[in-house]
Amino acid sequence: QEAASNMPSSNKGQQQPRRAMPSVIPPPKVAYRSECDWEFHPNTFLRGYGGVGPFGDDSVFETLEQAQERCIALSEHALGVTQDGPAHFTVRRGSIPCSGMPGQNSWLQAVQRFECTLCRASFP
Repeated sequence: QEAASNMPSSNKGQQQPRRAMPSVIPPPKVAYRSECDWEFHPNTFLRGYGGVGPFGDDSVFETLEQAQERCIALSEHALGVTQDGPAHFTVRRGSIPCSGMPGQNSWLQAVQRFECTLCRASFP
């Protein structure tokens, strides 16, 4: 029984790193700078819609520049900006654009381009 009870705990130890491993290698923190490029995705919103939660706030910004500034400040915890309406920009945690309602636009940090490639495969 002791051996049996030891087995699951050792299995858990082996599985944990696998679960924690990101599906894609995150960009280095140094890439998040004010001079970062942004990639525009019209009529999409970011997966993870709903703001950046515990990593930041759900503030609404009046300009894209303000939202992008906040996005950069949040570093790896926020990856894009969504325009939800006129003078209504929100920082988003998700990084892969999904099809959204017309009129919504997303801006992804260019350092996330490897994920945008997946998006282009989904939305040619």
